[in-house]
Amino acid sequence: SSVLTSNALVSPAMPPASSMASLRALAVPMASTPDLAWRQASPAPSMRTPGSACRAATVAAGAGVGASVRGSGLGATVAGGCAAALVLARRPLRRRTRSGWSVVVGRSAGSTPAVAGGADVEHGCCFEVRDLGVRGMGVVATRRILKGEMVHREAPLLIATSGSTSWNSWEEEVRTLLADLDAEGRQSFWELADSHAEGRAKTTLGILRTNGLPVDLEDRSDMIGIYAMLSRFNHSCTHNVNNSWQADIGVEVLHANRDIEPGEELCITYIDLFQTLEARRAELLTVFKFQCGCEACSLTGDEQTRSDFCRHRLGQLREALPQSGPLVERVVAKLSALVDEELGGNPPAKCCACSVGYQVAAALGDPELAKTMAQAAWEHSVVAEGAEAWRSRMLRSNVDDPLGAGAEGVGAMAWGGEGMRAA
Repeated sequence: SSVLTSNALVSPAMPPASSMASLRALAVPMASTPDLAWRQASPAPSMRTPGSACRAATVAAGAGVGASVRGSGLGATVAGGCAAALVLARRPLRRRTRSGWSVVVGRSAGSTPAVAGGADVEHGCCFEVRDLGVRGMGVVATRRILKGEMVHREAPLLIATSGSTSWNSWEEEVRTLLADLDAEGRQSFWELADSHAEGRAKTTLGILRTNGLPVDLEDRSDMIGIYAMLSRFNHSCTHNVNNSWQADIGVEVLHANRDIEPGEELCITYIDLFQTLEARRAELLTVFKFQCGCEACSLTGDEQTRSDFCRHRLGQLREALPQSGPLVERVVAKLSALVDEELGGNPPAKCCACSVGYQVAAALGDPELAKTMAQAAWEHSVVAEGAEAWRSRMLRSNVDDPLGAGAEGVGAMAWGGEGMRAA
C-alpha cells in the first residue's frame, strides 16, 4: 500500500537502481561554484491562468522587504462578516485612526488574538499597518517578536471557490457572498487591492484573485479565503512570517519564522520559492503585477548564481524525497542544509522535509528513524504553526507511535507557507 504525502505517494517498494543513483548524486556535498548545466534543462516557469485552481507550494525565510500590491488600498480595517453559508465572523468592529487612515494592530501570543470582526487593541500588540510608500500599505513590527511566536490569527471575511469554468457564474457567486456581509465587511473587501485593474475600476474577481489564500474545507480543497487584515501582509521571497490555515478552528494563523526586530516589515510569501530569480519574477509579474525587491531578489553576480542553484537543487530534492528509500536520511539532511543556507532555516520547509522523511522511514518499517524524523517534524511544526495546531498534535502522536495508524501522513502542507491560490 502507499501513503499520501504533501507532494506524492510514498511506496514501501524500493526505488529502481537508476533512481537510487540519481538520489545519491543529489545528496552529495555541493561545490562552492556550482555546475550550471542545469540551466539549459530547467523547465519554463509555470504560469497561472484564469480558471485554474493552484496552491502555491512555498518556501522561504528571512527579512521581508518585498514589494506587493495586495491589500494596498488606503484603508486598513478588520471588519466583520456574516456567519451564514461560507461567510464568517460577524461582530462589532473596533478601529483606531491615525493620520487620516485606519490602523489595525495585531496581538501577540498570550493575549486574545485579533480576529476579523472583533479586533481588540488594548494590549499585547506586536505590529501595526503603515503606509510604506511605493509598496502601499504594509505590516510593521512594533516590538521584538520571537521565533515561533504567534503574530496574528484571523477568520476570513468570506470563502469562495478559487476558480470556475464561467467568469460570469464565478462573479455572481462572489457578489452573493458580498451581499451577505455587513456594511463594514463590504467596505473592507473593496478597500483591498486589485492587481488586475491596471488603471481601471476594481472588480470583485480582481480583488479575489489578488488577495485569496487557500482554505481547505472538509469536503472542498478548491476554496480561497479573503481577509481584511491578512491581506495587508506583503510578499517577500525571504519571508519572516509563516501563515497556515487551521481548519479545526476556522482561522488563518501567523507565526514568526525567526526573531523579528521592531520596525521590520512582516511578510508572507505568495508563490513557490523553489524557483530561480527569473522564474519567481515572471510569476509575480504575471499574477500580481509587481517586481519583488526583497533580499533574495536583490542579489547580483556570484551570490545570485549561488542562490539560483540552491533553490533549483531544493526543488530537485523535494521531488526526490518521497521515493528516497534507504537514502532518506541523507536527502533530508541535504535539504535541511540548503534550507539553512538559502532560506535562513525556514521552519515550515524543514517540517515538510522531516514529515515526508518520517513517512518514508515508516514505509520502510524503520521505527527508530521514523521516530527521529517525526520528532524533528513536530519541533519544526510547533515553531511554524504552534503547539496546538492540528498538524503539531498529529505529529506528536507519530512520535509516540512511529509505525502506528498515524503513519499515513499529516495532510498536505505547503513547503514554507500557505502561499496564494490565484485563479
